[in-house]
Amino acid sequence: MANENHKIDKDRLNEDRKRRSKVNILVVDDEVVQIETLSRGLKSKGYQVDHALNGQEALKKIENKLTKVDMVITDYAMPGMNGLNLLKNIRKSDRQLPVIMMTAYGDKEIVIDALRNRCDSFIEKPFTLDQLMEETERAWSNLPEEKENQDLADMIPQHIHQINNPLMSIMGSAELAMLKMDDSEAVKQSFKRIIEAAQKIHRINKEIMRSSRKMDPRVEAVNLEILIQDCFKMFKDLLTLKNVEVDFDLGHGGIEVAGSKFGLEQLFKNLILNAIEAMEQCQQKQLMVETFYETYANTIVIKISDTGCGIPDSLMDTLFTPYVTSKEQGTGLGLSVVQSIVEKHGGNISVKSIPDEGTTFTIRLPAKHSDPDK
Repeated sequence: MANENHKIDKDRLNEDRKRRSKVNILVVDDEVVQIETLSRGLKSKGYQVDHALNGQEALKKIENKLTKVDMVITDYAMPGMNGLNLLKNIRKSDRQLPVIMMTAYGDKEIVIDALRNRCDSFIEKPFTLDQLMEETERAWSNLPEEKENQDLADMIPQHIHQINNPLMSIMGSAELAMLKMDDSEAVKQSFKRIIEAAQKIHRINKEIMRSSRKMDPRVEAVNLEILIQDCFKMFKDLLTLKNVEVDFDLGHGGIEVAGSKFGLEQLFKNLILNAIEAMEQCQQKQLMVETFYETYANTIVIKISDTGCGIPDSLMDTLFTPYVTSKEQGTGLGLSVVQSIVEKHGGNISVKSIPDEGTTFTIRLPAKHSDPDK
């Protein structure tokens, strides 16, 4: 029986080491001796270990896509950027990366501030390797459940925001129908667009259900120009109601990308609604859409321009930041959703704006093939 228990313990230890060998821990400390000690101890338990001598170096390694960082163990007291500021910078782009902070100070304010910024654990110096191992295991074991809950929490407001797009179409069509009650054909067309918008909401609800089951979005060949025109058709009554003139300069009818049709629809609908809102108080209301193909990069370029109020320079740095908005009724999610969809399709988005003159969003997406006329 003793031999059997010994075998079980040995098997468990081997499994633990095998699991830890896939985890890369970044140790951040300005003291070389401390880094060497921690690295040696963590490696003896099976972890992979990298190190940084300050917060700036740590951020570069975390942000580098070629560097794999699964957990951060950082000292609090460091010159330049302390552990708390490092944590805050990490949380700007990664809300799930486990962070354990080492400190020799029992400062209650530091602990509270760190916890507010989702610090996973505090460990007070001096500590033993076993104590550190206990904290790393606890932080790592909590990660899957926390990530799942956080992903779902992030997803819900984004989907709710997408529902607002067809709702705006419904409101525009209903208002236009009321203004044209004596024109039965116009009213009929408005009701038709209301039904189409309601069907879009039904599709969004299905996507929410897919997301809750963690199903990957369907990837298909999407003709961008047809999709863009369909998006404008959805807002036809709203554009008429707001007196917005739309000009198209579509380069190739055969332009396609491989991606999620649903996601790309949300991308363009958000930009269209943004443009309509930006021109609300303007005399000239012109929305221009241009698409063309860059042969050298096998890239499709889409430019959406408006003659709206423009974006102040002070807002440009936070333009794509979630929940940051200058609109009274805005959610601050529209452009962050747009950027996320563009990046998921392997593209990029840029913006140029002149206050009181207008704004142009430029989107670049990889083409499905190198010859758009095929």
